[in-house]
Amino acid sequence: MLEKLRVRAYIANSDNGTVSVVSGYEGYNKANITVGDGPLDIDVDILDDIAYVVNSGSNTTSVLNVTDGNYSNIADIPVGNSPQVQLLIILMI
Repeated sequence: MLEKLRVRAYIANSDNGTVSVVSGYEGYNKANITVGDGPLDIDVDILDDIAYVVNSGSNTTSVLNVTDGNYSNIADIPVGNSPQVQLLIILMI
């Protein structure tokens, strides 16, 4: 998932249970955030600096703070078996 406003890419590393935050401007890895087992899909709410990561190996969704310089895992929410994201739409009303 590439964040358009700040040119950051979020890469799910399913082999080690992390998400890498890569700067598109500088071209380096800014952070590795520990999430659940087998992260597959990532969606980013750029207005609130929150990312949601679906972890198929641990049956959780990780909620990440992706504010520049303050990258962290806020919560791991239990979900059903082998979760996947088909399409995630967040409406701000």
